[in-house]
Amino acid sequence: MLTKIIGVSLIVSVTGWIGLQKAFQLTHRTRAIRQMRMAIDFLEKEIAYARNPLEEALRRTANISSEPVKGFFETISSSLREDLSAPAREAWNRGINHLCKQQVFTAEDLAVIGLIGTRIGVSDASDQIRMLRQAGAELKIQEEKSRRQEDGEKKLWSYGGFLVGLIISILMV
Repeated sequence: MLTKIIGVSLIVSVTGWIGLQKAFQLTHRTRAIRQMRMAIDFLEKEIAYARNPLEEALRRTANISSEPVKGFFETISSSLREDLSAPAREAWNRGINHLCKQQVFTAEDLAVIGLIGTRIGVSDASDQIRMLRQAGAELKIQEEKSRRQEDGEKKLWSYGGFLVGLIISILMV
């Protein structure tokens, strides 16, 4: 009897924890998209008003950001600093690879962020600003989609994990 109680509590705890983790991932994605959008707005202002060189603008953007966005901009900035002859597109792609490892953003989010890398550092400031504004607007749409998904699925995953554990436990007993 004691082993059944321990087994049931373990099953319910584990499935509940899995559900809570998935719910947290939904919240974390929305927060990360918002942070990326704010960082891109900051980068736009660094390019438009401060007229800083790209590497310095990226470094300053990393300094005001939090993870995973901070690591993204740090990766790009350090890539540009290490190899001055490397195009900004390659450094941007290294940053995208860093974001892929974090597993916070979806492929659709990364595609929007990746579009910036095609124009950053190869065109004049006004074209880069226009591209950053466009990406910011697209990230705002992604953020709204993520928030709708979070609102619809967060409780489902939170409660669903525990309920699945209870169902499994009832079937086993």
